[in-house]
Formats: sequence, C-alpha cells, structure tokens
Amino acid sequence: MPRALSSSTELLRAFAASVAPAYMLDAQRRITYCNQACLDWLGVPFDKIRHARCDYHSSSEVQPTLSLAAGLSPPPEVFTGSESLAVVTARGAASSSELKRRQARFTPLVSEQGEVFAILALVAAEDLGEAESASHGSTLTLSLAGVPLLGGYGQAALEDDWQKIGSQTLHDSVGQLRARYAQRFYSQRLVAQSPAMRQVARQISVAKGCDASVLIRGPVGSPREDVARAIHYNQSTKEPGPLIPLACRLLGEDLIRSTLRTLSSSDVVETVGSGSTLLLRDVEYLPSDIRRELAARIDDRSLTYRVMSTTQPLRGSSLSLDSPGADQVGETSELATLLGDVTIELPPLAQRKEDVPLIVQALIEELNAEGGRQVGGCSPEAMEILCQYHWSGDVDSLVEVIHQAWHSATSPTIALPDIPSHISMNLQAISRPIRKPQPIELQSFLQQMERELIERALRGSKGNKAKAARLLGMTRPRLYRRLVQLGLDQES
Repeated sequence: MPRALSSSTELLRAFAASVAPAYMLDAQRRITYCNQACLDWLGVPFDKIRHARCDYHSSSEVQPTLSLAAGLSPPPEVFTGSESLAVVTARGAASSSELKRRQARFTPLVSEQGEVFAILALVAAEDLGEAESASHGSTLTLSLAGVPLLGGYGQAALEDDWQKIGSQTLHDSVGQLRARYAQRFYSQRLVAQSPAMRQVARQISVAKGCDASVLIRGPVGSPREDVARAIHYNQSTKEPGPLIPLACRLLGEDLIRSTLRTLSSSDVVETVGSGSTLLLRDVEYLPSDIRRELAARIDDRSLTYRVMSTTQPLRGSSLSLDSPGADQVGETSELATLLGDVTIELPPLAQRKEDVPLIVQALIEELNAEGGRQVGGCSPEAMEILCQYHWSGDVDSLVEVIHQAWHSATSPTIALPDIPSHISMNLQAISRPIRKPQPIELQSFLQQMERELIERALRGSKGNKAKAARLLGMTRPRLYRRLVQLGLDQES
C-alpha cells in the first residue's frame, strides 16, 4: 500500500475514534467532512450539513442549515493562511436560544503553490462555561484517540495579535447576544450591552407580552422602528398580523383621517386580523385632535389593532437633538400621556459608545450572511476612530459607514483606509480647536505703521528731514510735528 494512502487512512481512523469533534472545509467554506463526535455535538446527520457553506456571522434568520454551518465558520483570515483559535457554536435541541460554545483550532492546509485548499478544525471535547472567554486567559488542549495534538494556546501566545482577539471576541459576544434575545426580526441595530440598552431590552420584553400602546422616543437615525418590529413580530398575546406604518410627517391631515377611518372599517379589520399593529411614524406631527381621538379609542378599547408610535426625545432633556422642522415638534410629554401606556427611551449612540464595537461587528456579519466575500472585523485603528466619532446621525449613519467600509475592504479586516475619509477629517477638525480672533486696536496699529514708514524714510535720507519729508509726501513742518508726537525727535 502506498505510504500516502496508509497515512491518510490512519488519520481518518484517528479522527473517527476521537471524542473531540473535528471537521474540514474546502476553499469555498463548504463542509466536506465531520467525525461522529462533531455530528453528535451538532445533533444532525452528515447528509444534512454536507457541503453547507460556513459564512462568518451569527444570524439565525437564514436557512436553518446555513445558520448551523455559520456557527462552525472560522475567522476569515484563516483562508489567507493564518492559523487561528476561535469559538464555534451549536444550537441546543431543547431551545433555539440555547447556544453551546466550544473552542476550536483552525489550521489552513496550503498547496505547493501557496493556495489554501482546505481548513482543518479541531474542537475541544467540552463546552465552555458562561464565564469562560474565547480568547483571553484560556487554554485549549485537543487530542485524537487520546494522543495530544495541540498544547496550550492562551493569552501569552496571542498577545501579539490584538486585532484577531478583538474581532473574534466581538463575534462571540454578538452570537451570545443574538441567542439570548432570539426572536424574529431582531435587528443588528439593537445589539448592545450598555445599561441604557439593557433597560430597552427589558421594556421590549414587557411590551411584547401585553396589548398596551407603546411610544418609542429616540433621536432621528436611532433604531426606533426596529424596536417596534421586535415588539410586534414577537408578541406573545396574539399571532402577529400586518405591521401598518403611517408616516405622520409626510401625509396631510385629510389623508391621515381617511386612512384611520379605512383601517377601522369592518372589511379591513376582518382582513388584517386582531394581531395587526398601526405604527405612527413621527407621531409629533399628528394633528392634536386626531391624537386625542386615537387616545379615546385606545381607552375604550374600540380599536381592533394595536397602536405604536415613534417620536423624538423630550425637549430640554439630555437626549434631545436639534433637527429640521424642530419648530413644529409638539410636546412629547403629552404624547406619552395620550398614546404611551409603555414609553421606551432610546439613548443617542453618542451617549453609549461602548455599544459601537458590538454594532459594528453585527453589521459586518449581516453583510457576511449574504454569502459573498467575508470580513472578520475591524482593525484596532479603524475601531478606535469609529468609537471616537460623534455619530450625529445616530445608528443610521454608522450603518452607512460600515456598508461603505465593508465594500471597500480588500482584506479580511476593515482597515483605517477603508473607513470613509469624512470620519477621520471630522475628528481631526474637532481635535484642533479654532483660535479666537485677536482684537485689532486700529489707532495703535496705524501709529506703528506710520512710525515704521518714517523711520525707513529717515534711514533712506541719512537723517535729512527735508528729504525724508519729500519721500513721505508731506511737508517738513508736518514731519517735525509727527516726530515729536511719536517720540522720534530725540531718536532721530
């Protein structure tokens, strides 16, 4: 038997006998092999995931097999030839929110031409505990058939690669957050861990468990409508029907009235069902008499649909922002009284900078989930300026910047040159404070200029005052008077 074939057979036997999961991907990120320990951990037969593509994201909103395969995806830089340690995940059988996490070592297999043709993944035999981290202070030892393959791979071995640790830790954190809040239409824009946004998550949980009207306040560009969708599509009291948005700022009073009248007709009610929600966008622009009419119908429960509204923060509060049309904005405290049994406050992104890295990673992985090119995260320099930026357009402006950077990136990492130039230029302008203009004392300035001209004329005429007067275009008596007034008579 040829030696190469014998070695391959022995290796396959070792993988098959291992109690630790192992699998292999081809250069197109497709699963080509799983040992039995890996299939047992995943809880699926090989035929179900064979050739499934492992995209680098943590979304559960793709096809279930692709979602399962995404949990096994290596960091994108592995496909450039870099060996890496990362966390892989499998969904528990009991609940979609149960996430089993293990450490894995990814080794690229490189051809003689220097091309990566396969990735070997060796997974730890035990799940990670809640407090364990994928990259910091941890050690991984893998074995096949009881024979150690890898030694310790902890913080000391990785401290020279902060960027890789940072991106992988964020990837793991985003995955855990999505699993914790596993629900339909849970937007990447809501991924966060700041105290203010944890409060928002608790309020969403309360709102989706009741039929109360909800008022969502936040700056222009904040994920107000994402909160509304998360509540509507995950309500626990009814099967969700249509979410009907109504743009109060764009529609005239007559059109709004006719729309509300139509929505209240028996034919429409029967069509849309009792689980529908009317979403009033920018409700501060809704005429006050219509607000009160809606509030009365909410109170007497004559509406068959739920009412949710979005608006800007209270005037004068720490969350208020200037925006076009601010003169037309009514008092939102009145709106909260009329239309908000539950009021949810979204803080500006500029006041919760600790959420920026998580949102950035989640947005990158949202683009990865489309199945094209893969980006692992941001370089430390790129992430630093993203965290420093003021984000006057809130989360919407961050989304736009990350989309541009993702499409501009030419490597598995978004680098500083990939970030749109206006971000760094704006930060540079802020770091260089504008100098206050110094006041000019005109009389003193003119006297100084006259003094310098007279001194120059006297030097040119070698002290001859008559000649100096002619050079200056004045009479000699006048020159004498100015010499005395300027204190130059003794000097000359």
